[in-house]
Amino acid sequence: MNTNKNKLFYLWSFFMVLMVLSCRNPVLPSILPDSDDKIATVKTYIIAYYANGGEGEMEASVFTVDKWEDLPPNNFSFKNKIFIGWASIAEGDVEYADKASVKNIADAGKTFILHAKWGTDVF
Repeated sequence: MNTNKNKLFYLWSFFMVLMVLSCRNPVLPSILPDSDDKIATVKTYIIAYYANGGEGEMEASVFTVDKWEDLPPNNFSFKNKIFIGWASIAEGDVEYADKASVKNIADAGKTFILHAKWGTDVF
């Protein structure tokens, strides 16, 4: 008798699955966005760091568009020089201080390079 109950249960389960699959508005897909709905995507850009004559390494950072985020602390060194900030071009003036808070300094999907700027000799 137990086998008949199992067979009946499997048969019932099979028909329930068929009903759900054949339904035009099944329950599960109704929780998904309609094709007209916009799916939010997070837009990011990358900031890479150049020692500009100094030594050491820094990993590039991923920043989110339209969000204020802090630059990581400078990890480069330059013998007998002091780090004074970051510039967008190697020969340029300091535009960003160490650990400065930045927002949208590059377009989404782009990489922006910050160049370390070094001050006068350290005695």
